[in-house]
Amino acid sequence: MYTIWYENTGSAIAPLLFINDTFDASLTIIGSSEIYTDLGGNSYSWNFTDVTPGPHSFTITAVIDVSTPDGSWINNTADVAYNFAMGYIVWESGVSNEVSTLIGTPNVTFAKWGTPSQVYYGDIIEFHLYFNNTGSASALVTVTDTLPAGLVGTGATPAWSSVAGNVYTWSNLVAAPHSQDVIIFEAMVIDPSLTGILINGALMNYTTTTFVEYPGSTDTFQFEVLRPYVEITKTVDKTLASVGEVLTYTITIDVSGTGITGVVYVDELYPAGTAYLAHNADSLFEYIWSDPANGLFEFEGFAFGIYSFWIEVVVADGALTDPTMVNTVIAQFLAPSGESYPDVSVDTATTELRMPNIVVTKTVNATLVSPGGFLQYTIWFNNTGTDNASTVWINETFSSHVNYVDDSSALEGGVMVDFGKWEFYNVAPGNHSFVINVTVNTATAGSVIVNTVELDYATMGNYPLSGGTDQTFTLVVAPNITVYKL
Repeated sequence: MYTIWYENTGSAIAPLLFINDTFDASLTIIGSSEIYTDLGGNSYSWNFTDVTPGPHSFTITAVIDVSTPDGSWINNTADVAYNFAMGYIVWESGVSNEVSTLIGTPNVTFAKWGTPSQVYYGDIIEFHLYFNNTGSASALVTVTDTLPAGLVGTGATPAWSSVAGNVYTWSNLVAAPHSQDVIIFEAMVIDPSLTGILINGALMNYTTTTFVEYPGSTDTFQFEVLRPYVEITKTVDKTLASVGEVLTYTITIDVSGTGITGVVYVDELYPAGTAYLAHNADSLFEYIWSDPANGLFEFEGFAFGIYSFWIEVVVADGALTDPTMVNTVIAQFLAPSGESYPDVSVDTATTELRMPNIVVTKTVNATLVSPGGFLQYTIWFNNTGTDNASTVWINETFSSHVNYVDDSSALEGGVMVDFGKWEFYNVAPGNHSFVINVTVNTATAGSVIVNTVELDYATMGNYPLSGGTDQTFTLVVAPNITVYKL
C-alpha cells in the first residue's frame, strides 16, 4: 500500500491539482481511497479541485506479481502539477517523489522421500515430506498426501489437519524465510493381499501470509509391497499298512511370490492309533522350534523355493478302531512384521489298515481209540484278514498217552523249531493247515487223551497277536474178555 502526501503550503486554494503516478510493471493497482484515471502503461492520474492550504493524502493498494523475483527493487514515482487562479497551468519543475521497495517473496520447493523401499503386510513405512523456503518472506504451506489403497496413516509430526478417505492434509503450515521443514508421516500396510510396486504422491501449495497464491508442486515416492505365498503338500510311503509298521510322511513347503515369510506354523494331525517316532525338520535352516509328539513345527524366513522334511509314526493297536488312517497337515504363516496372513494351506495323506486275522482250530480223526492205535490231528490256522502275518507260532502240547510220529507242516512252509513247536512265515490270507500223526501208547482203557494247541502270530510290522487255543478229546477203549471154563 502506498500513501501519497501532498501539501498546499500557500495561503490560497489551488483550484486544480494533478498527481500522476507511474508504477513498476510488477504491480497491479487493485484499489485507491480516491478516484483515479488509468492512463495506460501502468500510469494513473488523480485530479483534485479546490485544494485548501495544508497537508492532504490518499492511499493506493497494489498487488505484486507472484513472478517478481525475490530481492527485486520496485521503484514508484509520483509527479504533481497544479493550477493557479489566473487560469493557466504551472508544472512545477522537480515537484515529484520516488519510493523504492525491496520485494521479499516466499520461494518454496517440495520433495518426498520414504523408508523402507520394500515392505510387507503390517509394516510401517515412513514418508518424509520436505518443504524448503529459500525466499525472504514467510509462506503458508498446505500439503496433501494421497496414500495408495491398502495403506492407512498411523501418525504424523506435525499431526495432519484433516483426513478424507486416503487423503491426508496439513493446512497453513508456516514456512519461515530461509528455512527447511519436514512432515514425518507414518502409514501401515493393512491389506494382506496387497503386492507389487506402488506410487505415493503428494501435492504442496503455498501462499504469502496475505494469501497470495503461488504455483504448487508435486513429488512421488515409489515402493514395493512384498507378498509371499505358502502351499503345503504331503505324501506317505505306504498306502496300506498293518499295526507295528512305520509310516513316513514327507511334508513339502512350496514358497512362491516375493520376499520371505515370517513364522510358518505347520500343524500335523496324526491319525488316531499312530504314535510319533522321529522327524528331520531341524535339518532345515529355517527351523526354529517343534513339539513333534503333538505335531507342532515352526519355521521362519522361507524365501522363494521348495523345502521338505519327513516325519515317522508307527501304527499302534489303536488303529484297529479306525482302519482308515488320514493324516492332515495345516500350514499358516505370518509376514515378517508379525501380522498373520489369512492364507491356510491343507493337505492329507491316507493309509488303509491291513491286518491278518488268525484263529486256531484243531480236529482229530477219532474220538475213540484202542491202545497202540493211530491218531491224526489237523491244525487249522486260516488267515481271514487282509494282510499277511509275518510269523505264526503254533505250540502243540501232546498228551502223555501218545507218541509223535511225523507232521506235514513243511507243505505250508512251516519249520519245527523245537518239539511240538512250529513257525510259519509270511502267512497270506487264505486257508492253511497241517496234520500231526501220533500213536497211542499203553494207555489204560477209559483214559481220555487231551491234546491242546496254542497259536500266536505277528503283523507285518511284528505286532504280536493271539490266535487262541483249541483242544481235542479222544477216549481210549479196550476189549474186556472174560474166559469161562465149563
